Amino acid sequence: PKLRIEVDPATLAISIFDRIRGETLTTLNAEQVDQARKSLTLARGPMEHAYGLGQEFVAPDRTSGDWTQHGRRTPGPMGNAHPEFNGGEAGNTQFPVLYAVGPENRNYALFLDNPQQQRWSFKNDPWRAEVRDGPLRFYVMTGPDLPSLRQSYMDLVGHPLVPPRKMFGLWVSEYGYENWGQIDEKLATLRKRHFP
Repeated sequence: PKLRIEVDPATLAISIFDRIRGETLTTLNAEQVDQARKSLTLARGPMEHAYGLGQEFVAPDRTSGDWTQHGRRTPGPMGNAHPEFNGGEAGNTQFPVLYAVGPENRNYALFLDNPQQQRWSFKNDPWRAEVRDGPLRFYVMTGPDLPSLRQSYMDLVGHPLVPPRKMFGLWVSEYGYENWGQIDEKLATLRKRHFP
């Protein structure tokens, strides 16, 4: 009820219109839909930042999760990989949901429903998303802020179950211990606090 979708019959461009603000959030254009690698362009519009899409370690001093600073690379064939980073391996994971954020809580989420490798570019206007194989299927959601967008996304794809308490023991594990005394101390503390 917060969005109006308009499809141009000549180009099949899809405009996403925010009914509450009375403005267009973005216009989507599908390209190369008959090819193995398909793409979707998103007019930047009032959006200033792009979040979501998983994690990727880019530079040791980079702390912002805003993808507008560079494109979202996907080194693995399925979008997930463990490439070398700063002298070790880092887990790069792909989550195919973009959170586009603009001034004064202008925002939307776009879930690109395709498990294949995705590439995203935010350097130009329009922004571009490419999928390696499979369908070009997507969902657009809007809300007053990022937590509501996340809630809408989770309502669409499902909420994770909370694991049983005994599974949280993994969170206190370490990469290694130097001696048996460290292990005995850790076990004593866990038992004292009735940790399973």
